[in-house]
Amino acid sequence: MKVRHLLDKVCMSFASDGFPAGFSLPQQGDLAAKRALEQAIALQPNDAQAQANLGSILHRMGRLHEAGRMLSRAIELDPTCADAHLNLGLVRHDQGEWRQALGCFDGAICLGMDHADLWAALGNCLTALGLREDALTAYERAARLRPRAPEVQFLRGDLFPIIAGPRESVAA
Repeated sequence: MKVRHLLDKVCMSFASDGFPAGFSLPQQGDLAAKRALEQAIALQPNDAQAQANLGSILHRMGRLHEAGRMLSRAIELDPTCADAHLNLGLVRHDQGEWRQALGCFDGAICLGMDHADLWAALGNCLTALGLREDALTAYERAARLRPRAPEVQFLRGDLFPIIAGPRESVAA
């Protein structure tokens, strides 16, 4: 029960948008959450969700190499952990490893994940790889899932026209 207490301490219940509640912890809470998860993992080293959550916190702390290693371990332990696929994709995205990020995002999508952040990050990777039409499709999916989000407003107002390129005008 000590592991459960540690996980409860770090708020491992899921928030309404499907991300672990640990995502909303203030920055100073990241260190406490990290410590609690490290203790939980020491007691149960094969707990994929704890590994995935620790990887997410490490990512948010800017410790990309450690985050990638932890998230890869979570996927190794539980290949059906969609959170780990998504968050490893975000780490690879932040490292500029676009193709690897695409594979991770595809894994999350295949496991049923359907979040605006996932589709927006996928669009970013596709844009970086020069796949404009596919990027637009991903951005449009993000916009449908969360139409009022500030990043979606940016995509609609500023980024869609840039990525889409010049449109042919219809002669009257």
